[in-house]
Amino acid sequence: EVREILASIGARSIDDVIGRADLLSQVSRGSAHLDDLDLNPLLITVDRAGSIVYDRSKPRNVVPDTLDAEIVRDAARFLEDGEKMQLSYAVQNTHRTVGTRTSSHIVKRFGMRNALQPNHLTVKLTGSAGQSLGAFAAPGLKIEVSGDANDYVG
Repeated sequence: EVREILASIGARSIDDVIGRADLLSQVSRGSAHLDDLDLNPLLITVDRAGSIVYDRSKPRNVVPDTLDAEIVRDAARFLEDGEKMQLSYAVQNTHRTVGTRTSSHIVKRFGMRNALQPNHLTVKLTGSAGQSLGAFAAPGLKIEVSGDANDYVG
């Protein structure tokens, strides 16, 4: 469907429409509380002559090492061989989305409908976990917290 929409506006790829505010327009929803925000100042067309709109040569959103990166490193045998593992870490409220990167590696290695048993990889955390603990957790990953967790627990 995305390809069809892009073709209908004469674009070949998503890259062709990056920065193209001229392709956007504000729509009315017919409700005062939805239509009271004027987005038109954001939809101005900028002269792009000679400027790079999207530079693929630069790394995108480099993520610093996180607790999840440490978990992925420590779970290498699990990710390579499917070996059942239990890992333990201290967690702080600045550690956000713990389990998300680990889950991404699980899905890449074993697939979303993986054959891992529940609790195949158990991560035990002690302390105060940050936001979105276990968000998007993959099957086979169990996260236990001795302590507390912020606003959302997946």
